[in-house]
Amino acid sequence: ALDRSLSRTGRPLDEVLARAGSSQRGLPLFRARSPLLHFVACSPSIIQVAPDWPPSTRVTGAWVDPSPPTPLSDELSAFLGEGAQPIVVAFGSMAGASDAVLDAAMATMLDGGRRVIVQGGSAASVRSPNLARIGAVDHRALFPRAAAVIHHGGAGTTHAACTAGVPSVVVPHVGDQPYWADRLHRLGVAPRPQPVSKLRAAELAESALSAAADPQMRGRAQQLAARLAAEDGLGAAVASLETLGPGFVSPMAPSS
Repeated sequence: ALDRSLSRTGRPLDEVLARAGSSQRGLPLFRARSPLLHFVACSPSIIQVAPDWPPSTRVTGAWVDPSPPTPLSDELSAFLGEGAQPIVVAFGSMAGASDAVLDAAMATMLDGGRRVIVQGGSAASVRSPNLARIGAVDHRALFPRAAAVIHHGGAGTTHAACTAGVPSVVVPHVGDQPYWADRLHRLGVAPRPQPVSKLRAAELAESALSAAADPQMRGRAQQLAARLAAEDGLGAAVASLETLGPGFVSPMAPSS
């Protein structure tokens, strides 16, 4: 099912392969494995690196955008500057959590003296001067200014929260998200995961309030962020490609 859903995503890859002279087409993106060189673009400080992975597998670190973060809007910057660091709720495209549960959890956090930023349509019925609703935003600019981030545990959002050095509260929905939720909990930068199928407002609010107020958890998150900052995922990938020799790696025109 994932191969089918990703088939359109693979078209740009097919075009690149055609330009490179390869006969390969329609690679199964979700299950693709290269016996020559297989990259895992995740941080070895977060994932479990299995000792029995073949030598062709290289855990490079996350491939992050090296450009400066997109600045936050004036309105959001003003909200952030008006008080204490908020709890940020960012579920991305995930929509499995009950609106009633999220509304009740947000209200409890606000009653607990916390400011809250909600990305997307959650907590639509809650009104408070300490609650801000936002749309798309660069997590690299927002997350470092949060007290904690409640998120779904997608690979990208997980790495963004860890890079920001803030505690997470993970509500896994599908796919690999339970894995990331478990890893962050085991690393001590997130409380016990809150699976969306069992999500309760009181437990979510309590976890978020506790994580946001826990200096030890924040300290561990900042230590993890320092390790991630020392990684160069893209550089490691390029270096590995270059070990294959000039006959394998074709020169590419500089990007605009």
